[in-house]
Amino acid sequence: MLSRPLAGLLASFVALTAEKAFAASNFSEVRESFFSSGGDYSTIMRLMVIAGVLLLLICIVSVIRHMRKQREVFIPTGWITSPKVLRDLISSAFRQRSTFDMQFADIRGQRRPTLRCAMRYLENDRIGLEAQGVQKVARRWTGRKVTCYFKISIKEQPVYYTFTTPIADVELRQIGTTIIWLQYPEKLQNRQKRAFLRIVPPEEYMLGAALWHGRKMPDVAILGDVQQWEKPNMALLPGKIRQFEISDVSAGGLRLTVPRKEQLATGTEFNVSDRLILLVDFMDPENNKRMRFWLLCRVQNMANEYNLRNLEIGVRFQAWAMPGDGGSNIEWFKLTNENEVAPLGNWIIRRHLELFRANPEEELER
Repeated sequence: MLSRPLAGLLASFVALTAEKAFAASNFSEVRESFFSSGGDYSTIMRLMVIAGVLLLLICIVSVIRHMRKQREVFIPTGWITSPKVLRDLISSAFRQRSTFDMQFADIRGQRRPTLRCAMRYLENDRIGLEAQGVQKVARRWTGRKVTCYFKISIKEQPVYYTFTTPIADVELRQIGTTIIWLQYPEKLQNRQKRAFLRIVPPEEYMLGAALWHGRKMPDVAILGDVQQWEKPNMALLPGKIRQFEISDVSAGGLRLTVPRKEQLATGTEFNVSDRLILLVDFMDPENNKRMRFWLLCRVQNMANEYNLRNLEIGVRFQAWAMPGDGGSNIEWFKLTNENEVAPLGNWIIRRHLELFRANPEEELER
């Protein structure tokens, strides 16, 4: 016979052992029930491995995409690099007979000379521009980089583009014509060149003009006394004489159109870098008086109009004069630091505001 304390301890041990055995049996039943209802253990492990592999692949693809995006060349706003779009725009310029303003890209400085050209040829790998009056210097241009500016019309609105490319070849032809062959550009930029506001002089404010050039240019010694000058080469008197036209004007220069018949009649020949003097009379409606300017100019570029063969001449101002105290004396002035004739610039701004008020939705060419 066991003592009462020992018998109690033995009973407690038996009860604890039975409880543990019941719990183990219950857990085994739950585990078997779980796996039997959801599939076997090996199937779930395979599914977990597949899910892990898929997740790893997604991570690898994301990393590769990120690395490729970092290596992509950044394309600034306004750049056109698509070969198809670029070719379409150049073809539009060819169809619309756009003029090209060409500057040498390797000349540093604020005032680079500009050569105005006409687009005459378009091939798969090059562009042919026609220029006048540069045969003597153009032979040395092959291989030099140039920047070209041109304008096309899209939905009746002017859109400006520029590109930089090397000169592939220079072809000298008869009658002073030069064909400049450019390598086809790799990109275009959507921007324009002109820094000054430019307008077509309103007909009612154009009172007259005269042009001195070549042998009729006055000597430096008599620049201040117009009475000693020879008669001008050409004149413009609205309603009477139109030997040339002022196509547009800015504070820094202007563009002339000279009909071919007037060139032949007067025997006046122009070349790039020639100097000339323009006398221009504009009406100042604010003060109801005539504004007279003498403008010493340098020929920057020339181009023949398509079919008409009229000569377009772009000139840049170098100095200017206004009437002096009396008689035939005139007083000459330097350009401002911005290379402009300030009184003429103010007159242009006022005319531009008049046009804008009359046609607020019209986009004026700058």
